[in-house]
Amino acid sequence: MIYKRVAARLKAQDWLAITIEIGIVVIGVFVGTLVANWNQDRVGKREVTKLLDQMRPQLAQTQLIDASEQVYYATTRRYADTALAGWARDPQVSDPRVSDQDFVIAAYQASQITGNATDGQNIALVLGGDQIRQIDDPVLRKAVMRMIMFDYQTISVGSMQTRYREDVRQIIPDVIQQRIRAGCGDRRQANGFLFLPPACSVELDPGLVSATAAALRARPELQRELQFHLAQVATFLLNVDGLEQRVDQLSALLDKR
Repeated sequence: MIYKRVAARLKAQDWLAITIEIGIVVIGVFVGTLVANWNQDRVGKREVTKLLDQMRPQLAQTQLIDASEQVYYATTRRYADTALAGWARDPQVSDPRVSDQDFVIAAYQASQITGNATDGQNIALVLGGDQIRQIDDPVLRKAVMRMIMFDYQTISVGSMQTRYREDVRQIIPDVIQQRIRAGCGDRRQANGFLFLPPACSVELDPGLVSATAAALRARPELQRELQFHLAQVATFLLNVDGLEQRVDQLSALLDKR
């Protein structure tokens, strides 16, 4: 209809009326675009709010995993202390000294590892660049970015595949390793996290144990490798703590919304 009116105005050379008609069209298009953009922005913000709320279970799960890993590596640390005492035959650590069986078991258990399966790419896929820009709160937006940008490889199980773990398992016979794993290896808890028993009492062949202990002591470099392994554990736990701080900050900000 408006186009017919404009055509009629053109024939009549009514320029003022033509200008008004065109202005109405332009304003209508402009207002329509503004309304569409505003509605799209509102929908986008609502979607981002929903996605942020969906992150809460993952954040809570990450906090539980971090706590579980702290406990796990505290256990392997105690086994490592026993193993190092077995290499040193330090009478101050064991009464009167670490037995061959305790030494072999501890050397193996000290090599047990776990890691975090959390991946920042999952968060990045859920909250891509467009969604993150929809977060109005700059503090919250920064907290989300810090979660995405964290180097999750530093707390993966792969980061704990040290030389000690490889070498000590090449020396300890498979039959002993199987007995240790069956009697006191990693256990899956009801919450899904790994748990390593703090004590290990299994029946092993005394002759094979003595021969294995001798083979381990014949490789004094394993002590240095174990010390490096422990340093790697310390770095791992430091990185876990760094992630937990980011998770705590983001969780607190989401709770305030």
